Amino acid sequence: ARILSNIDLQNNIQIVFFSGEEQGQWGSKNYVKALHNNNTKIDLLVNLDMIGYPPPSELNKEYVIIEYDEWNKVPTNNIDSKRTAEFMQQIALHYTNLIPRLQNLSNSDFNSFEALGYTVIGLHDGGEKYNPHYHKSSDSPDTLDIEYLTAITKLTLATILKLDTNFK
Repeated sequence: ARILSNIDLQNNIQIVFFSGEEQGQWGSKNYVKALHNNNTKIDLLVNLDMIGYPPPSELNKEYVIIEYDEWNKVPTNNIDSKRTAEFMQQIALHYTNLIPRLQNLSNSDFNSFEALGYTVIGLHDGGEKYNPHYHKSSDSPDTLDIEYLTAITKLTLATILKLDTNFK
């Protein structure tokens, strides 16, 4: 947010933190409902969920999952989602040490947006399978891999900047 606040972007970027994801995606459902009810235009939602605990080294610590939508009720959004995921894949390979893996959407806060027909993609580390701190009180900042988290942040920033028409 700090980096983006100093750049004159063509697009409006909102960085939002949702609560209640594990309790039924309460925060994202209410947020997108308010946006939808106010006819707010949303071109793309990039959902970052579990991005700080990479897989074990034997599975390649540097991989990141980029999720895209194939089931959206607005068929053109499926195409846009897949294209954006492929675009992010190329950015990851060019600007980071991450190894991107494309897969279909799973379950996260983007579901609330997808259900209303918006184009969505997601980034995550697969941590629910690998993170021994998942849903435990030990899941704290000191258990995160800061280098990995920085690479995910670079990927996200590079994607935003490359998608924005004002950025040169």
